Amino acid sequence: MLATPQVSIKSEFYPYLVQSEIGNSLDDKVNLSIAIFLFVDKKVTLARAAELGDKSIREFIDILIDHNIPWTEYSEEHKKEDDEAIEYILAERKND
Repeated sequence: MLATPQVSIKSEFYPYLVQSEIGNSLDDKVNLSIAIFLFVDKKVTLARAAELGDKSIREFIDILIDHNIPWTEYSEEHKKEDDEAIEYILAERKND
């Protein structure tokens, strides 16, 4: 069994954590903040981050949206597919 780490948080963080609307207790707020960081840093998946933050995936997505954090990734491949679809639609309209 892993030991639970003891962590000191700088006192300067407390006002921000207390004001934060995510999580109920200080532990909840810190754990959720870490889960968000790990997701944004692409260390964990959306589902795993939600689990680590003790939230459902829907709740976690809502938190990300509320904080303007993208929860999906729009890759170059997605852009290429969209561009091809747009070209196809425009060509179809020209032929009508």
